Amino acid sequence: MSIFDATHQTTQFTIDDAYALKSAFVETMDALKDAQAALARAENAANRVHASARFQLRDANESDVVAAFWTALLRSLPARMVMSHEAQEDLDKWVGSHEYRSRGRYPRAFPEFTIENILEKATEVESQSDFHLRNWALTVYKHFVGYPEAPHEVKVPQRVTADGYVSRFGVRIGWQMRNFADLDRLFHYLDGRPAEEFDPYNAPAVTAVKDAVESGKMSGETDYFKFRCYQNGNLHLTFKRRDLVAQWESLARQGLVERMNNIY
Repeated sequence: MSIFDATHQTTQFTIDDAYALKSAFVETMDALKDAQAALARAENAANRVHASARFQLRDANESDVVAAFWTALLRSLPARMVMSHEAQEDLDKWVGSHEYRSRGRYPRAFPEFTIENILEKATEVESQSDFHLRNWALTVYKHFVGYPEAPHEVKVPQRVTADGYVSRFGVRIGWQMRNFADLDRLFHYLDGRPAEEFDPYNAPAVTAVKDAVESGKMSGETDYFKFRCYQNGNLHLTFKRRDLVAQWESLARQGLVERMNNIY
């Protein structure tokens, strides 16, 4: 049995899930049309009495509803729980979700929200769950250990230094916090805990560092790490569970092989 088989705890997206989403989508579209019609009648009534009020459904049309449901689908897929934050953002880009559309870089191009298309996209994402898990392991390895040139070079030392990860408030807000939350989440997952998507601000390890900095102790530990914070912003991490580190190394090696062979 592979590490992935032994640790993967997510469930599959089912046809019942697809029908539930489709039913909710139809109800939403009907409600949107009813609301637009009601506001149109209200606007006509206001115009008849020479009122200056305008009744509009701003930022609410059929295209927006389709985008919202595709985004909701992708964010609800079990495979998302075994993705790094970077991979989750890449998945969001597929639908051109609101936060990416606002940057003006991604097209609002996506299929019609039908049962067939829902299942096709869900199946595609779920079929790559094992790949996403290995890529997640490789991603956090790259941030905390370094990018290896060859699979045999993947080796996690007893202690690593995360440069510039600490501020006077705890873990620095931004990519540092997301990376640290990703590392913490990976250890929780490999330890057999339920797959979940940590809020980076409230990840257990992030909270522990914040408490240590606020208390002035500048050091502490969690279930998986001992840590020490330094005035220069560096964070020293010592790994407590070498069994989990071994699993992390194995997954990262497999992920590097896949990346070198351009799999997916």
